[in-house]
Amino acid sequence: MDPIKLLNSKFKYKYDSRWFDRWRILDTSQEKVEGDCEDYSLTFVYLASDQSLRKFWKNLLLRKFSLHYVKTPRGEGHIVCKHNGLYIDNIQKTFRTKEEYIEKGYKFLFPVPVVFVATKMLFAQVGKLFP
Repeated sequence: MDPIKLLNSKFKYKYDSRWFDRWRILDTSQEKVEGDCEDYSLTFVYLASDQSLRKFWKNLLLRKFSLHYVKTPRGEGHIVCKHNGLYIDNIQKTFRTKEEYIEKGYKFLFPVPVVFVATKMLFAQVGKLFP
């Protein structure tokens, strides 16, 4: 199944705790999955990488996929995923150009460094040990 169709059919937005923001790949073998914007983006990259962590990290390191920090039209911090010159997130749920996002009121601030992504994902694993 197409990674976007699979993810969109199962994804439900759920805000992370304001004290602990978990960056994780969601388990799409479940009937429904809950997460926030970075979970959506990371899960999309994982699914598009044939559900292989090796390919997932390779794709991020080689910038085939990249995460970008933006401000939404309401001024909230948000993550979108870039792939092949187009962007997708859990709000739009379909690929759009950067110009289309800007027209909708998004403000692109910076690409998220891969080392930051890895660190946040590592802390999410540590967070499981201390709920």
